[in-house]
Amino acid sequence: LMMKFRQTLIRTGALALVLGLLNGCANTPPSTTAAISNWQTLEQITPGFKGVSIKVETNASTYRINDPIRFQVTSSHPGKLWIVEVNQRDVASVLLPNARMTNNLIRAGVPMTVPDSSWGLDLRASAPAGRSQVVFFVTPPDMTLDDIAQIDNGKISTVAFPSNKAWGLQRVFLNISN
Repeated sequence: LMMKFRQTLIRTGALALVLGLLNGCANTPPSTTAAISNWQTLEQITPGFKGVSIKVETNASTYRINDPIRFQVTSSHPGKLWIVEVNQRDVASVLLPNARMTNNLIRAGVPMTVPDSSWGLDLRASAPAGRSQVVFFVTPPDMTLDDIAQIDNGKISTVAFPSNKAWGLQRVFLNISN
């Protein structure tokens, strides 16, 4: 009888472990294969996405190489603002936070200018000419960009489920000419 109880306990423990792993998988972001571009990855999550509302205004509709670029960002919720650029070569890089602007907290309903005067420099349009996209993520204060999107060597490898309404994103496309 003790042997049967022990086997049942082991099977039950194994089942609990499997169920726990499956439950953990439900919160795991979908992977992005190497064959899918960063642009495609971002396009897959934006249709119908209803998370935190983010409004982004730019200082121009088209930029010439070396023109200064400024954004005014307003979020419906307080949190952290993360800015990722995906350039014409489909390489992703984090623009905010950075070495000059480490505080990426954004307040609800209060416009935030990027870059602001604390950077001590301008964000400028750079070659090559073409279309670039800038993605603005707002997360709750206790989340990081890695909770939403992981970027490794210029590749966005995973993106959080759009069913999670705790965060939001807004994409802005920049046209850069010679």
